[in-house]
Amino acid sequence: MEFFSLFYQLNVYGQDLFYHLKGWDNGMQDFVAANNQFPTIWLVTFLSAVAMFVVFYYILNHPRFNKFWHWLIALAVLAIGIFIWSRGLVLADITGASMHPVDPSLNISADNAMMFGVYNAVLSAIFFLFFSVIGRFGSKNCKNAPWKSLINRK
Repeated sequence: MEFFSLFYQLNVYGQDLFYHLKGWDNGMQDFVAANNQFPTIWLVTFLSAVAMFVVFYYILNHPRFNKFWHWLIALAVLAIGIFIWSRGLVLADITGASMHPVDPSLNISADNAMMFGVYNAVLSAIFFLFFSVIGRFGSKNCKNAPWKSLINRK
């Protein structure tokens, strides 16, 4: 479970929100593994990046989409979708409309949810960039998006 928390250690969205998402229980004064939300959040972020990669490079796969700005649109759609989902997840916790309501001892606001959404969107964009660099050569028409390779593969 600690593997998933490694991606969220940068903590630009607040220490209290990190504690909440990691499963802090004020009654036990410790983290509860069953309340850890990072594996689910990471899995959705990672699989969304994989899905967008497959859609762009292998399903759309048309010469018309072999441009940098088409790739940028796919990246933006992914990042905006992950931002909306992860911000909504935290806001549902704040309002108590989820299975993991926020502990009253933790100071978490909508600003923390906004920053977490931005952080998770950037993380998904990094995953998508990684897959684009590594796996684009299997695409027939879009292998030069987002840029041409220095290695000439035929």
